Amino acid sequence: MSFRQRVALIFPDAASSRLARIGGVNGRTAQKWLSGEAPVPQDVADYVEQQYARVHSVRLKTLEDAVERASADGVDAEVIAAHLSLIYAKLTGQKIR
Repeated sequence: MSFRQRVALIFPDAASSRLARIGGVNGRTAQKWLSGEAPVPQDVADYVEQQYARVHSVRLKTLEDAVERASADGVDAEVIAAHLSLIYAKLTGQKIR
């Protein structure tokens, strides 16, 4: 599996922006890593490998299942999104951009 494919699996949304934050670089540099235009620093490659392994062992699918259950129970998408945004802020210390 390629670096780009692993990144897409660990960051299914805004992959290049998230990768840029992890690497401490701008978004264009992260895009170059993903396209193969620039070499990926070893620490970033290691991070992606570690998180890929952890995502598959933790099974984040349960989070997706919880969101689907809440939606099926009639909780509005904006309400769910607001809660997920709060969880993101608690995890990262910053608001979703």
